[in-house]
Amino acid sequence: MMPARCSDGPARKRARALQDDDDGANDAQDDAPTCEVCGRHPRKYCCPRCACVTCSLACCAAHKRATGCDGRRDAAAHRPLKAMGLRELRADCAFLEAAARSRAT
Repeated sequence: MMPARCSDGPARKRARALQDDDDGANDAQDDAPTCEVCGRHPRKYCCPRCACVTCSLACCAAHKRATGCDGRRDAAAHRPLKAMGLRELRADCAFLEAAARSRAT
């Protein structure tokens, strides 16, 4: 079994949002989306770095080996204002506080 290759996170998220708007509830696969690595099981997890969706730890590890993704969210990546919520605001504050602490030492 060849692991699927996942593409960039923000582009993938935009494409999914557009596809969800276009497809609606007409497509049966939208009701049960599958893992992008194995394609057999329903997706459960989403990679914070590239938004690749996987079903298990084994598929997550296969994704990381195949793409070289480290699975860590890019704290300095641009996010549009519409995508900002309380969670993102807290993450940005933590990022800035960590930068200030490292600069102080």
